[in-house]
Order: sequence, then structure tokens, then C-alpha cells
Amino acid sequence: MDPASPTAAYICGVPPRRREATTMEENKEFRFSILRHIGVLAEGTKGWKKEVNLVSWNDRPAKLDIREWDEQHVKMSKGVTFSAEEAALLRELIDDPEALFSAAHA
Repeated sequence: MDPASPTAAYICGVPPRRREATTMEENKEFRFSILRHIGVLAEGTKGWKKEVNLVSWNDRPAKLDIREWDEQHVKMSKGVTFSAEEAALLRELIDDPEALFSAAHA
């Protein structure tokens, strides 16, 4: 048996690494609902857009969500989510973008 195979890892007491589903078709248990589209930060050449949205994941309370989506909002990239409290703190931390970026170059 190949020691690098997922089965070998599980036999050694380590469960096999799961690949995260990134589309609804790949995992029927994975649900999301875009409750509010806030804006587009950037658009790629193939139609994917980096968006800011309020999203409910698996029927949980909505979070501020930043990630890239395909045109139909079926496929998505990995992203980052923030609770209301985290979003407020993030806003405070980056409130002055000019100072933020000038300090990085100092």
C-alpha cells in the first residue's frame, strides 16, 4: 500500500484530508444564500468578480463575505467572512487607507 494514499493515512490513525466543495453540485449539503449584494471590487478577464455580499451559509446568520464568484453565482473561490462585530473592527483598522499603505512603505 502506498504510504501517501488517503487509505494509508486513515489506517495510521489520521483521517483522509477532505477536499472542500466549491460548488453546489459537488456537495448537496452545502447551502448559501446571497441576501444582499453590496458591490464589486474587481472583475477578472473570464467574468469572475470579486464581490462584497451579505451571505447566509447553511442557514446561519448572515456574514459579510468577500470572494470571487462566477457570472451565475454557482462557482466561487475561497473567501473570507466577517461577523458584524468583525466587520466593524476591520473598518476601524483600515479607516485611513492612505495612512495604512504609506506606513507599509516606511
